[in-house]
Amino acid sequence: MNRGELETLYRDYAPVIFRRCLAILGDRDEASDATHDIFLKLRDAMATFEKRAKLSSWIYRVATNHCLNVLRRRKTVERAHLVLASGSAQPPSMASAIARRALVQQLLARFDDRRVQIVVHVYYDGMAHREVAELLGISERAVRKSLKTALDSMRDQVEALRLGRAEVMA
Repeated sequence: MNRGELETLYRDYAPVIFRRCLAILGDRDEASDATHDIFLKLRDAMATFEKRAKLSSWIYRVATNHCLNVLRRRKTVERAHLVLASGSAQPPSMASAIARRALVQQLLARFDDRRVQIVVHVYYDGMAHREVAELLGISERAVRKSLKTALDSMRDQVEALRLGRAEVMA
């Protein structure tokens, strides 16, 4: 990919990718860094792009996977505990929102990439099951089953936390 093609790709897709990263990561600076990292990945991987998928779908998948990997590397629960324990000037509703987001991210980190993609596409992106199935190349039934399994697992883990069995989350 030459410089002009990369600049065109960046101009066309950077705003969409940034919004995607911001929605998943929840931090503008991290989303900005991730956007730049994603375009470096795209530049390096463009030769492996298979024309059977739409370019936009492929770019979206690369962005989603990158952000999910960022979440896995991040110690979200520790961050939330630091914010809550620091006596920050944030209102309690903001602190509880941060804690909830951290919990969801930790729960998602326990799933394989495919299941996380499905959950994120349906609940964060608001995509229909059919759209997710087409994007990931699986059946709608597989999407529904994966969502049910993920939600059941998350409910079980949250219930275990509520009952004081924190080792489930360790």
